[in-house]
Order: sequence, then structure tokens, then C-alpha cells
Amino acid sequence: MTQLIVTLEDNTAASGIKKAIRLLKGVAQVRERKTLSKKEISTSYEPNAETLEAIRECRAGNYAGTVDTSCIDAMIKSILE
Repeated sequence: MTQLIVTLEDNTAASGIKKAIRLLKGVAQVRERKTLSKKEISTSYEPNAETLEAIRECRAGNYAGTVDTSCIDAMIKSILE
């Protein structure tokens, strides 16, 4: 299966273009995904208090330690300690 990605500057033509693509022989599916603007991306993530504290600690040079990734059990143990 092959995918084609079409980027439109103006959303007003999207509906008609989707209908036209569906009429083409061999088209299995047409989906639409909205691309977030830079402003939407920057405001869509608000870190919680615990994350903000971790960021402050990291910037200050403090860290909680290392995570042992040798196996899943060791990783979980090092995270929970």
C-alpha cells in the first residue's frame, strides 16, 4: 500500500479535494488531519507542578540519579527507588 500526503494552504478546498480523491480508482481511504499552528503547539502543553519542579532541578544541575536500563525489572526498580 502507498500513502500520498497532500498539504493544503487553504482549508476551504479540502472537502472537494477529498471527494475527488475518493472517486479515483484504487483509493482505499481518505483521511484528514489538521496541522497545529506554532501558537497552538506552544499553548497545548502546560506542565504540572511536579514537572516544573523537575525542570528547575535539572537546570540547577540537580538530578534524581540514573535509570538502569539493563532489563525491565532493573529499570522499574531504579525508577521507584
